[in-house]
Amino acid sequence: MNQIRRTAAVLCLFALTAVLPASSQAPSDVTVNLELSQLFYYAGDPLPVRISVGNNGSDSLSNPVKIDLSRGFKILKDGKPLERADSKVAEPTRPSKLAPLTFYGAVVDLAALYPGLGQVGSYSISWEGNGVRSQELLIKMLPKYDPAKRYEAEVQTSMGNYTITFAADISPIAVKAFVDMANADFYDALPIHEVRPKLSVAAGDAQYAPTPRRPFLFPAEKSSRPVLAGTVILKPAQPSPPANSSQFVVMLRPEPALLGQVTVLGQVTKGLDVVKRISEVASSAQTSRPAFKPLKDVTIRDIVVRELAASGS
Repeated sequence: MNQIRRTAAVLCLFALTAVLPASSQAPSDVTVNLELSQLFYYAGDPLPVRISVGNNGSDSLSNPVKIDLSRGFKILKDGKPLERADSKVAEPTRPSKLAPLTFYGAVVDLAALYPGLGQVGSYSISWEGNGVRSQELLIKMLPKYDPAKRYEAEVQTSMGNYTITFAADISPIAVKAFVDMANADFYDALPIHEVRPKLSVAAGDAQYAPTPRRPFLFPAEKSSRPVLAGTVILKPAQPSPPANSSQFVVMLRPEPALLGQVTVLGQVTKGLDVVKRISEVASSAQTSRPAFKPLKDVTIRDIVVRELAASGS
């Protein structure tokens, strides 16, 4: 279960250097930097952000930041600011001087300060005060994955839609990772990158994304479930140690040789005819690089995850 939880802690953000407005009175070497450990979080969970005030210069400077660090945050959803709760936050000792190449800071749980972050959605986070401002971070708050519930996903493509019912009983890590990525819009605008007529259709490769998307790895879960027409498997990202990533493949015929060799994500229960049509799109030759790439764009527009009714209800 710990490994399942760890799959949510993915796609780390690199902190960006703060940019000061031209009219600021603060020394240009003083920066405020925000850092998050994840790109997405579950709505209702803590949202710790590290804020640092630093001096990037070679001279000692007076500290221009006078307000409490927790007071300068600005959280926007759909362009509208969230209201801040009247909560006290432990603040670090504020130095009057900033020595060269030093910083001070704190970790602030924004979810405790801004109750609105408990709602699913996209948010921007920034900080500003005393003429200094941070970079802007964009995050998503996702529906919390519940391993006790059953889910399905509708893959909406430019050539039609198909539905995957998940095999969480045999591949719990893979299912959770896929659901989280889908809810985080990771797959949106990714192309179908490999088609083999009446054999398979592959998608989810981050290297073909229109904007950079960092793939992440999680353990493979090889199962003894047969691979049949409509079975969805994960394409291993690396052989040693065995690991999966975001790529998934819909098989269009039985493949006995794959028994026990791959992670079975689920089964296409609706729209297999759509997958067959996609597989027949003209593609590059087997000797090309990349091979079997569609010669016309077929893209994933969205993957919509839905909760299924409990068995027996």
